[in-house]
Amino acid sequence: MRLEWLEPDRRLRVHAPAKINLILEVLGERRDGYHEIDSLFLAVSLCDTLEIERVDGGSVELDVVPAFAGGPGGLEAPPVEGNLVLAAVEALRRRADAAGRSPAGGLRLRLEKRIPLGAGLGGGSSDAAATLVALDGLWGLGLPLDELEGAAAELGSDVAFFLHGGLARCRGRGEIVEPVRVGGGGADAAIEGFHAVLVSPAVAVPTPSVYKKLRELRGVGRGLTTQTPFTTMPPESLLERLREGHLLANRLQEVAFLLFPDLRRLKEFLEAEPFLAVQLTGSGSTLFGLCRSASHAERIAGSLRTRLPAWEPSRTLGRVLVHAVRGIPGWSAGRPRR
Repeated sequence: MRLEWLEPDRRLRVHAPAKINLILEVLGERRDGYHEIDSLFLAVSLCDTLEIERVDGGSVELDVVPAFAGGPGGLEAPPVEGNLVLAAVEALRRRADAAGRSPAGGLRLRLEKRIPLGAGLGGGSSDAAATLVALDGLWGLGLPLDELEGAAAELGSDVAFFLHGGLARCRGRGEIVEPVRVGGGGADAAIEGFHAVLVSPAVAVPTPSVYKKLRELRGVGRGLTTQTPFTTMPPESLLERLREGHLLANRLQEVAFLLFPDLRRLKEFLEAEPFLAVQLTGSGSTLFGLCRSASHAERIAGSLRTRLPAWEPSRTLGRVLVHAVRGIPGWSAGRPRR
């Protein structure tokens, strides 16, 4: 996540990154209806852009613009009504009011969407986290991180990760975030060497449907008790193996393939490319292929942009977006202030 002041105290821009799940294990169902996960999230360089401006009056206006205008299905911009950006505005306003620091005036927000919808990339969650961080600075609140994490937990399971970004282990229903640090290089050193190509078909995979199917396959109330790599390997060794294309895991991948068989066909198509490994992120529909370097990723991405439109299943998967990305650090210098 990156924030830029456009006009001091009045208008700013924040870049909200996508994420991929290098590891995603689903341990079991919780009493609150969510699922307990143990996952390794990596923020990547594909970003939505949110601009926020303070305006006179008390209204809050949101304009959502698709970066890929005219695209089918999952490439459309999300509706304004029910958008997590607006929910984040209200969540932070409630906390400001409770602290006796009610912000005056209204807001004008413009969200440019580059992260596809229903793609397992966390775009909506990232937009919500970007809104929390940006308004904390714009309103001069200076709320402690645990206050922002509380607001994030209200908004969605993945939102808290994007308050940190970078590379992090996420547990609980996703709200317990532990940034990964290695050696003396800290959090930034942990993300070095991660390059990938994102392949996003215009198919929005509904996450509740995937978890429902997982419950059916496991049986009600059953879960996993096996150890994850986090508990059996030191971080340095785990990350080294992941960068080489080993140890990637996603418990939801086979379930999503049962519901959307063409996603399996897309994975098989991508596995013919010189990737280190290919995997679904989240509940889908995006697949990512790990690469050795930025140039390696750019070469494969260029080839796929040419070849995928002529691939026969593209008729059912719709327009497929291809992005070469890299891992990006989180708030290594702390949250920006005015």
